[in-house]
Amino acid sequence: MFADTLTVLRAHHEAGHAVVGHALGRCIESVALLSGEDGYGGYCRFSAYIEDANGHPEWNEKSANPDLITIYYAGMLSTASYCSFYLALDEEDDSVSYPEGSERDDLERIKEILSQMDIDQQQREAITDMCWTQAQTILSDYSMAVDKVAAMLAKRGSLTGHAAHRLIWQVVGYPDTDWRFVALGINKK
Repeated sequence: MFADTLTVLRAHHEAGHAVVGHALGRCIESVALLSGEDGYGGYCRFSAYIEDANGHPEWNEKSANPDLITIYYAGMLSTASYCSFYLALDEEDDSVSYPEGSERDDLERIKEILSQMDIDQQQREAITDMCWTQAQTILSDYSMAVDKVAAMLAKRGSLTGHAAHRLIWQVVGYPDTDWRFVALGINKK
């Protein structure tokens, strides 16, 4: 393997956020792994400034956009998928296990977003179920892109948004048009 197990797990977590955000139309600013005292650290930042400047204010982190919940769930689901895949290959290998605590910040943000919505508990549950399913579907459809972004992230430690979008499009194919091409100066060649 190209990196230690914890690094690969963290890379899959952040790659999950990046790829699902990309699929939903977000503009990735950067993705990185960080060293933390608890062994977990990393982030996937989206560029609210570029998104807003290009007519996409719905991505404001303070908005109650359910797609933000989908993006937050994606990190957990991507990590769990990676763990289950490798555990299925070698049930005796206990080096690959879900890193406890890695989802704490994501669940806190989901809770914040839900609290901003003027809805009851039943509606919150319906939204979280829908977002969980949406994240699973996107991760399944884009699994090769998640693996590619995670591998590069584990190798380099960080990726610019430009690099992350290019990696994803190299795997899934470039669309004919996308506002992010111009915003990030991406050439399809």
